[in-house]
Amino acid sequence: MHVDKPERFSRILTSKVLVIGGKDGLVAWVDLWNGILFCEVLTGRTVLRYCALPPPLNKRCEGSPERFRDIAIVEGHINFFEMRLKFKRRQVAFNTTLTTKHFEANTWKMMEPWQNWQKDRILDMFKIPVHQSYCELLHDVLDGQGTRTAFERLQGGHPALSLHDDDVVYIMAKAKEMNRRAVVFAVNMRNKVVQGVAKFDGKRTYGFTQTYLQSGISSYLTSESSARGKARDGIPQGGDCIALEPIDNMYKGKAAESSRDRITQAGDISKSNAAKSGWVRVSRGRKQKA
Repeated sequence: MHVDKPERFSRILTSKVLVIGGKDGLVAWVDLWNGILFCEVLTGRTVLRYCALPPPLNKRCEGSPERFRDIAIVEGHINFFEMRLKFKRRQVAFNTTLTTKHFEANTWKMMEPWQNWQKDRILDMFKIPVHQSYCELLHDVLDGQGTRTAFERLQGGHPALSLHDDDVVYIMAKAKEMNRRAVVFAVNMRNKVVQGVAKFDGKRTYGFTQTYLQSGISSYLTSESSARGKARDGIPQGGDCIALEPIDNMYKGKAAESSRDRITQAGDISKSNAAKSGWVRVSRGRKQKA
């Protein structure tokens, strides 16, 4: 195989694989720092097509791209999300801490024939207000301090685009990067509101490493499978969550709109609300009771 325009392509370090499908079986290998390599796997063609990602917000493209970027197939098109944070140093006694002074995000879309990017939205994340119902949860993460906007006094990272609603992105936030206490915001980019907030308990996780994945499995659940779920003894709590969409432990907000990215009131998935919410939690090292 060879690339159609080798002068634009040097190498690719795959961050994600997108199965676009269609009669030609289009598959895309994504390097989240550089670009996308398209291949029609059902045609027998030996030519790969390369498409660069949009101009970067971050001038220094180094480290893990998942800290700032995500890409997904949503409703038949490719969504690309990138965010940029600027920090300022603050001296507290003998310690120096970083606080976020600027937080912006851009979204782009690509339609068939998968050649050109279209700029979708530009967001100032500091202007997104926080609903009063989330204050108690945020007070715990911020050690009792109040906040008026979603990312005030917080560091953000590890964005995850919703697979069911192209307006929604999930972003992890912490008071300090190495803190173990974190929350995940569900941000509606079209309406510029916080659609939900979840407590994320990553006791063995530091920084903003990849700790959750999107999954579209809830799209395939039927009423019959939901009925079986009600009859089960329950879904195990805890364990290492390796696939989660949407994120559990969500608190319901007035701005919730998505029918599939559903948010339940106060707490974990349980036998009483698992089937109702349509969420699936996959745990490693524990068996669910049949």
